[in-house]
Amino acid sequence: MWGFYLISKKELHAAKKEKTAQINGRHLKELLKKFKERYRIEKEIGVRHQIDETTQMFIQKILNV
Repeated sequence: MWGFYLISKKELHAAKKEKTAQINGRHLKELLKKFKERYRIEKEIGVRHQIDETTQMFIQKILNV
């Protein structure tokens, strides 16, 4: 009976990893929407704003993940 309630460490780790991946996917999707909107506005205006160092480092971090 207790075996039904026990979850192995591997299963627990896999579940946590899956949940983290889903959360990261949602955040990445939101970021991509923001960048797409920014690109659309820049295209309409014809002016591209300079990206500061902090934003460049953040984008590089996302791309490396």
